Amino acid sequence: MDLNRTMCKVMENSVATATRFYFDTIRLSVAPMRLSVITTSRLIPELKAVKRALRFPLVQFERAPLSFQAYAKCHLFETVAFILADISKHLHAQRIYQAAKILGSIDFLGNPIGLLTDVQAGMTYLALGNLPNMVKHITHGISDSTAKVASTLSGGLGEITMDEDYKDKRRAIKSNARNAEGHVVAGLQGFMAGMIGGLTSVITQPVRGAQNDGTRGFIKGIGKGLVGTVTKPVTGVLDLASESASAVREISVSSDQVYKRARPVRCCHNFQGCLQVYSETQANGQQFLYALNRNDFSEHFYALNKLSFHHHDNMLVLITSHKVYFVKDSEPDPDHVVLEVEYSNLINVRMLPVHSDQPHSSTRTHEGDKVLLGLTVKQNSTPVSFHPQTSSVTSRPVTKPRVVCHSSTVAERVCQQVNYAKTIASEQTETLDCDPDEEEAEDRLFDLEV
Repeated sequence: MDLNRTMCKVMENSVATATRFYFDTIRLSVAPMRLSVITTSRLIPELKAVKRALRFPLVQFERAPLSFQAYAKCHLFETVAFILADISKHLHAQRIYQAAKILGSIDFLGNPIGLLTDVQAGMTYLALGNLPNMVKHITHGISDSTAKVASTLSGGLGEITMDEDYKDKRRAIKSNARNAEGHVVAGLQGFMAGMIGGLTSVITQPVRGAQNDGTRGFIKGIGKGLVGTVTKPVTGVLDLASESASAVREISVSSDQVYKRARPVRCCHNFQGCLQVYSETQANGQQFLYALNRNDFSEHFYALNKLSFHHHDNMLVLITSHKVYFVKDSEPDPDHVVLEVEYSNLINVRMLPVHSDQPHSSTRTHEGDKVLLGLTVKQNSTPVSFHPQTSSVTSRPVTKPRVVCHSSTVAERVCQQVNYAKTIASEQTETLDCDPDEEEAEDRLFDLEV
């Protein structure tokens, strides 16, 4: 009894002496947002480590509408601890409510919230007498749900086939579907790939298994072939249904459902290795790189410089984590790459003056000093992509190509950037990478010892 009385007195004294703050009105709000999670079966090692750290499976959904109710109080006179606890309680309740919206936007359920939203918008336009928009919204909702359900089923069956070549083929087909016409073509290609794969699976899988693992592989190949004979044609039919519904969805998109990116994707890589302030120039350069290398995201963008002016040959130098490109006409097309050299084959880059015997003889232009960028490439390296018909590149031997630059300042900056990028690439090749699984096991062992 004495102990309880003592504790009550201590609590009363702490409450009495605690500092309180008065707010006439306090209002904390979060802007409405739409959340999307896109899943893939292929991840780089860094993302695999993040996925393992999450310790829960990710489910794909798109544009789930999230709207948190504002925390609002009037004439609030409480301690900081009480206010923070009340805000935390409010956010926890809102989070549970938003989880239901996310669940209603999951792809394998057909995005029922999106379907209801489209139907509601269609009924609104019907009440206003706008029949075309009503048909568009309802058609969009039904086709979107059908496409997502069929895509989820085809993706699941595609994993069951246990055929990596077939999976890669499906990914390549789907990656080219960017509009209604592309979705129709992808659907037909997926259907044919499924049918042909089902007919040939019993033959190709045992042969491939025997080549890789002998008799044991042959027996496994028979099992994979029998599974593929059933699953691949069904997957092809579902791919056709999914892509056809996606084509209808693209056609039925109304103007108020078209969302455009506000700015290009942030470039998260640079020479310093730190996350920098957003730069639209860097973002456009990164977009240029991925258009040039066909979305090879293992190659990182560093810098993009213009070597010539408008009335000369429009030449760009693109510096990445793997190689340096010289591109003509500012077009992100592999056919426009005049010269590309990997850092493993590059010795150095330096500035050279233009002499009178050069075809571009001129010691001075009104834009600045005309100089040459001289690249020294290893003699025993693989051939360098080189097209001497372009006027900005002199017809030198492949081991020492030269590129004209119409500004000594730009040429000096390019030399510094290329040589520094080569140094970074050399350091990375000599760096020992730790196995994420071994590192995780060591962390767990350390935790147990502690």
